[in-house]
Amino acid sequence: MTGFSGLTEEICDRAYHDIVKGSVLVASKFNITNKLAGHVLVLKPSIPYEPKYKNAILDGIFDDLVLWDYSFGEEEGHDIPKYKGIARAKGYTSFLTGLPSHLVQQQFPSLYVPGMTKYGGSAVAGPGPMRLITAFSGVQWNFDQMISEMMISAIQALCHEQMGDVMASDEAMILAPPDV
Repeated sequence: MTGFSGLTEEICDRAYHDIVKGSVLVASKFNITNKLAGHVLVLKPSIPYEPKYKNAILDGIFDDLVLWDYSFGEEEGHDIPKYKGIARAKGYTSFLTGLPSHLVQQQFPSLYVPGMTKYGGSAVAGPGPMRLITAFSGVQWNFDQMISEMMISAIQALCHEQMGDVMASDEAMILAPPDV
């Protein structure tokens, strides 16, 4: 039996802190991005859309969809709660549409509903009802987008690493994690 049963908070944490964060720090240091502050978010890919989530942000149930999130930056001089709210709205936009938030803004504005954001900066992996969605807010939208895409890639790489153990095991199915 392997220990991998799908995406976890620990994998998200490793993806950001061990892989993506270095690029975020360097981009800020060299003034590529306009600050060192923001909020990164990963939604639970195992939760597909259902009608109860149509107004998830306005109804206060968006947290049900969040697997992992992380804010950074000094509170002084940065509006971290604002970045968190926008990152959540970007993730929500992608959750409802299956599209990165900039694509909704630029090509499909007819899809907007209350609770979505006009800003780009989310990424989506997966073609079906179960999708990996990441979002970032804090810097220029194009770098928000880049950081979201880096998170998707880092998460996918770490999950592929875990799948090596799954493929080497005698188990034919992905098993639920043991109760702790």
